[in-house]
Amino acid sequence: MQIFEEYLKDKETNKPKSIILTKNYLKGFIRYVEETPVSLNNFSAEDFNKYIDWLINCHFEQNKNIELSWFKHHFAYLLTFFIWLNKQNISGFDLKHLITEESLNAIKNKIELKRQNNNIIPDIGTIFEQYKAYIEANDESKEAAKKLIIRDLLQFKEYAESKNKTFLDFTADDYEQLRHEWLKFQTYPSMPLAEQTLAKKLSNIKNFHYCLYNRGYVKTYHLSEWKGNTLLKYIFDQRSNKEPVKKRYYSNQEIIRAFKKYLNNESESITVYKQTIRDVYFFIEYLINRNKTIYKVNSDTLEEYKKYLLKYEYQPGFNYKPVLQLRQFASLKRFYNWLTFERYINENPLKDFKPLEYEIWLKDNIKEEPEHRDNVKWHDELMKGFLKYEQYKGLNEKTMLSHIKGCDHYFEYLERLGIEDIKDISKQNIRGYLMYLNSCKNRFDEQLSVNSKIKKIAGVKNFILYLEKFSFINELLSNTLEYPKQHQGLSTAGMTNSEISKLIESADGNDKRSLRDRTMFELLYSSGVRSNELCQLKINNINLDAGMVRVDCPKGGKDKERIVPIGHKACYWVRRYLREVRSNLPKSEYMFVNRLGKPFSTATVLIAVKNKLRRLHFKKKQIVTHSFRVACGTEMLKQGANLKIVQEQLGHRIIASTEKYIRLVPTDLKKAHEKYHPRS
Repeated sequence: MQIFEEYLKDKETNKPKSIILTKNYLKGFIRYVEETPVSLNNFSAEDFNKYIDWLINCHFEQNKNIELSWFKHHFAYLLTFFIWLNKQNISGFDLKHLITEESLNAIKNKIELKRQNNNIIPDIGTIFEQYKAYIEANDESKEAAKKLIIRDLLQFKEYAESKNKTFLDFTADDYEQLRHEWLKFQTYPSMPLAEQTLAKKLSNIKNFHYCLYNRGYVKTYHLSEWKGNTLLKYIFDQRSNKEPVKKRYYSNQEIIRAFKKYLNNESESITVYKQTIRDVYFFIEYLINRNKTIYKVNSDTLEEYKKYLLKYEYQPGFNYKPVLQLRQFASLKRFYNWLTFERYINENPLKDFKPLEYEIWLKDNIKEEPEHRDNVKWHDELMKGFLKYEQYKGLNEKTMLSHIKGCDHYFEYLERLGIEDIKDISKQNIRGYLMYLNSCKNRFDEQLSVNSKIKKIAGVKNFILYLEKFSFINELLSNTLEYPKQHQGLSTAGMTNSEISKLIESADGNDKRSLRDRTMFELLYSSGVRSNELCQLKINNINLDAGMVRVDCPKGGKDKERIVPIGHKACYWVRRYLREVRSNLPKSEYMFVNRLGKPFSTATVLIAVKNKLRRLHFKKKQIVTHSFRVACGTEMLKQGANLKIVQEQLGHRIIASTEKYIRLVPTDLKKAHEKYHPRS
C-alpha cells in the first residue's frame, strides 16, 4: 500500500526506532483496507466499527492475543497514522473522539460475547489437530521450530492422559504441578533439560492454553503469570534447591556398579554402553595412579587429563584420534551428570564443558600423525609382489587384508629397530617381534587377544614364506614364527532352544528395526549360516516357495558354495521384511543394507544381538552371532539328525569340525551310560 509506505518513510526520518512496532500494530489495519472496499478518503465511524468486528474475528481465527491492553496500543498507533493522513489532506476522519473508555468497554464486551458464543466444543482430538494445522500454516517460525512446538504439545497431551484428564479440565493447580514435574525433563537420562529450552517448552503450553481460552473451550485463563523472564526465574530458583548429597562416600566399585545398572537400563545401544563404561574405567585408572578420587575432580584435573589424553600412546607411536578424545570427555560428562543427578556429588565439574571449544583446542595442540606406510618406500615393492602372489593363490580379499595389516604391524616394529633392508631380518628380531606382541594394546587400551596375535603372525609368516620361495632372503625364517596356543574346541557359547526362542522373540517386529532384527535372527538360527554369509546374502538367492537359501559367499571361497533349507517361520519373517522394510531402502542385490545401500557388516549384526541380550539377562556372557550357528547344529543333533546332514547344513569342510558339536549333546552318552554301565 503506497500511502502506508510513504508514512513509514516519514516515520523513519523522525522516529526510526518505532518503525518495527508501527508495522506490527498497523499490519492488521492495512490488510483490512486492502481486502475490503473501504476507502481512506471517506473513512467513517461505521467503517471503524466494522473494522473492530473484523479484527476480533481474525484474532479468534488465528489464536492471537486479544486482551484489551493490546487494543489500547493498537489504537494509539492507528490514531498517529490518521493524524498524519489529516496533515497530508488524504483523510478528514477524526478517530480520537471514537477512542473512549466506553468504546473500549464495548470492545471488551464483544470479546467476552464471542468467547461465550463459542460454546460448541469439538472432541479433544479435533481441537488438537486444529491447533497443529494452525501452527503449520500460520506460525512464522522455521520448520524445525514448528516440529518442536508440536512435540511439546504431544508431550502435554500424554501428560494429561497420564493424569486421567484432558487439557480442557486442567486447573491452575494442575498447570502448577505440570510445571513442577517438567523440571525433571531430561535431554537424556540424568541430563536435565537446559533452562531456556524448558522455558520455551512451557511457553508453548501457555500459547496453546490461550488458544483454548480465546475460542471459548475453557472459561478461565490460568497462565497469565507464565512470562519469559518469570518462567526462567522459577526454573533457576527451583533447580538451585537441590537435595543434599549422599551421607557417605562410595567406593569406585559401588559407583561403577550403580552406573552400569543405570546405563544398562537407559542406553539403547550396546556400543554406547561399552564405550562409556570403558572410557569411565580409563579415567578412574588415571585418577588412581595420581592418588585422586572421583569426588575430588575439578577443572585443573580435567585440564591435566586433556593433556594426558593428547600424549597417551595405546601402542608405541599411536595416539588417540581427536574424535576418540572427544568421545572420552562426552562419556565423562554423562558419568558426572549421573553422579550429580543421583546426588553423589554436589557440583558437576564438567557442567561448562563445550565440545566445540575442546575440538578447537585439540586442533591447536594435536600431535602430528606418525608416518604411515605410504611414506616409507623400502618395502613397497616387496608388498606389491606379495599381494600379486596371494591373488594368484586365489585368496579372498578379507584374508589378504588381514595379511596386509599383519605385515604393516611388523614393518612398524622393524622401523623401531632401525631396519630398512629385508635382508637384515633375522631369527633374533622375529623372536623379538613375538615378545613385542605381548606388550601391544588395541585402541581400547586392552591387551591383544590370542586371535589378534594369530592374525598378525599369519600375515608375517605368509610374507616370509613368499620371501623364501622367491629367494629374497637366504635364511629359512618362517619356522621361527610360532603361533600362541589357542584353546581347541567350540570357543563360542551355544544356547538351548528355549533360550534362543526368548532371544528371537525379543524382537517382536512391531517397528522397522525390530522387524529387521527378527528376520536376521530367524535366518541365522534356521539356516545356521555364518555372520558374514548372512551379510553377503542376496535377495535372489532366497527361494521362499521352496524354503531354500543359496550361500554364494561362504568361508573357504566359491568352491564351498552350498544350498541350505530354512523353516516356514523364517520364510514368514523374510516376506514381511521384504514387504515392509526392504522395499523402502536403496536398491541393491543384498538382503540387509544400510541407508546408503551397502551390505551390513558383521559388527552391525553383532550389535543387534547384543542389544537384545542386555534386556534378557542370560547367565551366559559370551553369546555372539556365531551362537545361533552353534545352536542350530546342536539342536539338530539333539533331534537325531545325522552328523553328515549337520555338516552339510553348516558348511563344514571336514566332518571333524562338526564332531565338536557332539560334546554339547550329551543325551546319547547318558542313555548309553544307563544302559551299559554296571553301576548306573
